[in-house]
Amino acid sequence: MGFGCDNLESFNYSNFNDDICYVTALGRVPATGAVAMYRIPMVAPDAGTFPLGQMFSGDREKQDGYNTFGKVNASSQGNETVTDNTMSISLRADTVYNAINPEVLPPTVNRNSAMAFLEGSGIDDNGTYVELISTSGARNVCPLDITDAKYLFYKDGYFVIDGKKHDSTTGIPSLRSNPYIDKYNKTNICTSMELAIAPTAETTDDIVFRWAFVSSSNVQFAEGTDANNYTADCMFLADRRHVSQLMYDGFSANEVDTVAISGTESIYKVNADYIITITGGGTPSVGGTIGDVAIVIDDADDTVEIFKYATTWVDAPVTSTLGKGFVAWTSEIATDLNGTGGTTGEVGFIVVETAGTTGSAIAGAFGTGNYVIPAKDAITNDIDRTVFWENYTV
Repeated sequence: MGFGCDNLESFNYSNFNDDICYVTALGRVPATGAVAMYRIPMVAPDAGTFPLGQMFSGDREKQDGYNTFGKVNASSQGNETVTDNTMSISLRADTVYNAINPEVLPPTVNRNSAMAFLEGSGIDDNGTYVELISTSGARNVCPLDITDAKYLFYKDGYFVIDGKKHDSTTGIPSLRSNPYIDKYNKTNICTSMELAIAPTAETTDDIVFRWAFVSSSNVQFAEGTDANNYTADCMFLADRRHVSQLMYDGFSANEVDTVAISGTESIYKVNADYIITITGGGTPSVGGTIGDVAIVIDDADDTVEIFKYATTWVDAPVTSTLGKGFVAWTSEIATDLNGTGGTTGEVGFIVVETAGTTGSAIAGAFGTGNYVIPAKDAITNDIDRTVFWENYTV
């Protein structure tokens, strides 16, 4: 799924056959509160169109004033204009079928996994029913429950580009709070979408568009002469982010922050070499190389400590503040300071829900003592009608 574009490296054209598009949902196990990320490929029969403009461009309605002769003699600005970023998508009906354990799913849940994602209903995770929650962190229950999962896409979705304003120091486009979050948290469950344009094996120099919040409605089943399709109207409720690799493979070079050993500037995204959860916290004893980053979560008080390796883990203390909505990606999850007891190669994320310096920031939690959001991928079987979920590895 995609659209044609110039490939500037090869000076060739690419089209939708060269692109990769994924839809990502957050799922919560009702019994434990554990949260995981689930990703599925969007297999589309035709090329799609995706909105790249800003939701709030800074443009305003123009209101003209007239003199007694009917001529315009003045002009004033009216209300801010908003771009309606809504598109219709069409997916093959049988691409990834949510039916390995049909007894797990109630009849109110779509048997097509992609449509279940877009509807925000539920999925079968290898025999366990998982309720889908919004990428904004919302469980659409009464009263509304906003889980700590909101911080996974906090910087990408809870803030939008503020028209044509730039930061006075950096010159980077300024951000403002996304005014739609409160309204749509109460009525919609959003997914995330990522589109890689002509990827070169999903490496760090790809062109990737990411939308944090996509709300879908009007799901329909369309019979076709060649294939049956599902269609849905998708409303993009967050600005696109231009990055260079898919989120499952780590944060891109243009979105990661420097873990500093001087200055207290807030940081929000890092790729960590280790994430360790252990009672009492402590200093990592696992081996490292210069520049490596380790994060230790004390499951006794939920505090987060970040380390940067120089010649040891402690000879260059980190001074950065972990901002509200800080996210760390890793493929090394451990339960011991020596780097053992966890999983090697499997991708997971942790978030910070209360900002603070290293050792005082508070991690988001998902059930009792559970801080890691594992990344899971859809794997289809030979006949391409059922799907099961496998932990994503790099």
